[in-house]
Amino acid sequence: MAARILPVVKLATKVTIAGGALYVACDSGLLGSGEQGSVALEKAKAAIPPAIEEWMKYFGLEVHMRCTSHAYS
Repeated sequence: MAARILPVVKLATKVTIAGGALYVACDSGLLGSGEQGSVALEKAKAAIPPAIEEWMKYFGLEVHMRCTSHAYS
């Protein structure tokens, strides 16, 4: 019985994760116009380094991050 349920649970998990990722992308404006995508990207750039730093503190790791931004012309 458990052998029949496991594939269904795995599929449901994958579908849930994919659906959640799609929802977040739509909600944040990543799938909108170029301007909306640019705004969403700037928000992500601002949020990611503090989140990584918080997780590093949580796990007791120290990592020196160097962020550089490149402008493409």
